[in-house]
Amino acid sequence: MSEFLKKTRRYIRSGPAGFIKKSLQKVFKTDEAKYARSVKKKSPDREDLLRQTKDSEYGPLISVVVPAYRTNPSFFGELIGSVMAQSYENWELVIADGSAYAEDDEKYFELEKIAMEAGDPGRVRYIRLAENLGISGNTNEAIKKSSGDWVVFVDHDDTLTPDALYEVWYAASGNLNAGVVYSDEDKIGKGGRYFDPHFKPELDMELLTNVNYISHLFAIRRDLLEEIGYLNSEFDGAQDYDLVLRACEKAGAVAHVPKVLYHWRVCEGSTSVGLSEKNYAHDAGRRALLAHTQRMGRRAGVGAGKLAGSYIVRERIGDWPEVLVVRTRPNTIPVIKREACKDRVIWFLADGAKEDERLKKAMLSRLLLPGTGVVGAVIRSGASVIDGGYAIGCGATFAGVPAGEPGYMGRLFMSRNVTAASCACMMMTGETYLLLGGADVSAGSDWDRELCIRAGMEEKSVIMLPLTVDAPAFEGRKDHPDRYTGLREKWTRDGRVH
Repeated sequence: MSEFLKKTRRYIRSGPAGFIKKSLQKVFKTDEAKYARSVKKKSPDREDLLRQTKDSEYGPLISVVVPAYRTNPSFFGELIGSVMAQSYENWELVIADGSAYAEDDEKYFELEKIAMEAGDPGRVRYIRLAENLGISGNTNEAIKKSSGDWVVFVDHDDTLTPDALYEVWYAASGNLNAGVVYSDEDKIGKGGRYFDPHFKPELDMELLTNVNYISHLFAIRRDLLEEIGYLNSEFDGAQDYDLVLRACEKAGAVAHVPKVLYHWRVCEGSTSVGLSEKNYAHDAGRRALLAHTQRMGRRAGVGAGKLAGSYIVRERIGDWPEVLVVRTRPNTIPVIKREACKDRVIWFLADGAKEDERLKKAMLSRLLLPGTGVVGAVIRSGASVIDGGYAIGCGATFAGVPAGEPGYMGRLFMSRNVTAASCACMMMTGETYLLLGGADVSAGSDWDRELCIRAGMEEKSVIMLPLTVDAPAFEGRKDHPDRYTGLREKWTRDGRVH
């Protein structure tokens, strides 16, 4: 009830129109209906699928591996049917069943019968294990019996879109360095309705240390899988998170298919319902993430994030550097003398904003990791977010979202990569500031955006932390997305991009 009251208060703060809109969406499920229509509209038709079959005629073998355990026969049949319906034809489906029913149990042969009735014994292979080896062990047995150049992981009660394997092949063939391919996903509920789509960003290792946003559909090249090792049963419950982290650490490139290719089944006890259903899974994820930070040489601790299934990584640093606070105002470019930057960190902070010690330490600890150029915080004005991080083509993200709301897929509660932070609260080392040549006066009031983008072009990350600063003076700021696209081209022509 307390959470309900909190949400109600946040909706009310968004104004009468916002409150009414959100309430109606909840009652009539208008978002679900809208998404269902879009799924139907965007699904490939028969001609599209035939073209895909022809285009991918000589593609490599793709192995779909499935760990089964006392699966609902109906769901199992739907899974197999979705693989059989693929437009990409060079595939094999390997199912390792650890149900371990007694031989006199009528369910003993049920799943095998469904697999055999699929009518394609050459490509659909059912393996009955002598015992249940757990999700990692069962999956690994399926991998061992597979032989494809790519391995695609699918749960025993989920389904694929008919173009899923084609899109994996297409993405991999378009980037020969790709060791991993992943896609967007949604959920499938009663009556086969699709809802709650998850539209994902390109690879964002920062976001990945908050949550396994890659999840499904996940495909990995065979040689990379052999190099990093199969699933680790120590992390059962989050074995996929551990594998994703290890794969992304070693992959030459990671390709994202910006299409929903995977339908995640919602049923009681599934993590698709919510991680609160499986506390052990959250603990396993925490341990997998901690192992990742150790492999990366980070001195960090891992705790629970604000949302179920999310985490927060807290860096541990030794000596704290001296911080130079530079107060900022809209339409004003600060002037910093070169000698003031030496061996210091520059903290651009809105005039009047509080120098919060917790915020400063959180920003510093993340800034001092190798490869980081800029660290920023979410900017709000009173009860609303005005800048959750700048993205080219979108402007200030999450603008207008009530303060305290998690934003799309909880992103406002997670650290992530952005194109640019706001000078209302952003931090960089003096060394980086001098490397970039300082603020460009020709950029005018957008000098901070321009400075962050230059940091990105020097392959330095711009990180947005899930912490907020109240800076009402910056509320009326205008963004000009096209301007920065032109600046990227200019830097390339001038040889400033390497």
